[in-house]
Amino acid sequence: MNVKPLHAVSTKSSGTMSAQADEHLHTAPFENTRDRRFFFSSAAHEEALSRLTYLAEDGNFSIGMLCGTVGSGKSLLRTMLHARLNPDHFVRVNIENSLLDFDGMLLEIISQIDGKRQSSIELPDRYSRLAELKHLLSNDIAGSNRHLVITIDEAQMLERATLDHIRALTNISAERNNLMTIILIGQPELETIISSLPQLDQRIGLRCRINNLGVEEMSQYIEHRLKVAGWLGNMPFTRNLLDELYRVCQGNPRILNRLLKLAIEHARLNEKMLGDNAVIAVIADQITPVHEADPITGL
Repeated sequence: MNVKPLHAVSTKSSGTMSAQADEHLHTAPFENTRDRRFFFSSAAHEEALSRLTYLAEDGNFSIGMLCGTVGSGKSLLRTMLHARLNPDHFVRVNIENSLLDFDGMLLEIISQIDGKRQSSIELPDRYSRLAELKHLLSNDIAGSNRHLVITIDEAQMLERATLDHIRALTNISAERNNLMTIILIGQPELETIISSLPQLDQRIGLRCRINNLGVEEMSQYIEHRLKVAGWLGNMPFTRNLLDELYRVCQGNPRILNRLLKLAIEHARLNEKMLGDNAVIAVIADQITPVHEADPITGL
């Protein structure tokens, strides 16, 4: 699916609401951010969040894995998980840069636990970083009866050697309980990568998957976000429009957010009410049809 810049497409509005597109909105409803107010509890997302919370609270599963398609809401789900974990009981670390090697990751983990940026001058090698991590686990975490939860985004991009080193981190434990839980978050290919690393695969204590929204959930998702942003009244789109929107985005939250954000802006710029025509205009402008080759010429 190709996306191109939005042009000023003029269209007559069928407007199902009597207000301008953004008249009742106190905030933008379709930003692709990790704003927890807009989290929508689809069946799959709520199930994954509950299971990951259990994983962290149990503390002895070592490693968990969350997989989902691109744009399905993994980062927001991780944000919701962190919010659920009481800081009195958990130290929460998130690694967003999957381009880090293992030594760089160690430095980032230490920095987040310590609450201040550690430099490679202070901790120049792997040995010194592992020693500092063990010290922090013993004193700052176990010493205050807390548990370390590390989430690693885009884990499918990590080198296999780095993934194996991450597995080895879970060997650092107390006599009766583990001191940390690591959650690998990534796209579906992460499952294939993990299965090719038997020692790591055996350490995965819990696996979660999230997918795109179904058509009914997509409708509820749109309504939820509009209402959180201050929209009054009923859904501004017809059933036929929702079916077309689903055909285009297949229930992918990121694509859906982008199209509806542009639809609101299109309606605002054209002084139209937010309704079917605004979305249709954006779909026509933004979505490049897939070219099918002629069966005779092949072109």
